[in-house]
Amino acid sequence: MRFLRHIDELEAELQVAESLRQQNYDNFIKHLAGFRMDVEVLNPPTDPYSEEYRYFQKRLYSDISGIANYDPFVHEADNTVRLDASLRDPYPFVTKD
Repeated sequence: MRFLRHIDELEAELQVAESLRQQNYDNFIKHLAGFRMDVEVLNPPTDPYSEEYRYFQKRLYSDISGIANYDPFVHEADNTVRLDASLRDPYPFVTKD
């Protein structure tokens, strides 16, 4: 497992992952499983119930995603999911791997 220490490293790994996803889903998943972001180097607040912790997490999400004002109902919506197609070809069979 490789530990990434900077957002720039994470961005580079995600670009590699995206190119793999388009070629072979298994290799995409293996690549994603091979690294993680070492958030401790960013000195997060220790109290998960504090306002500082909340702010830290929101800022980290913003830095990683590039989304300044995150709204899960807007930014996590997936309009490509269709119930009828999912019933006919459910996960994991839909990956065709």
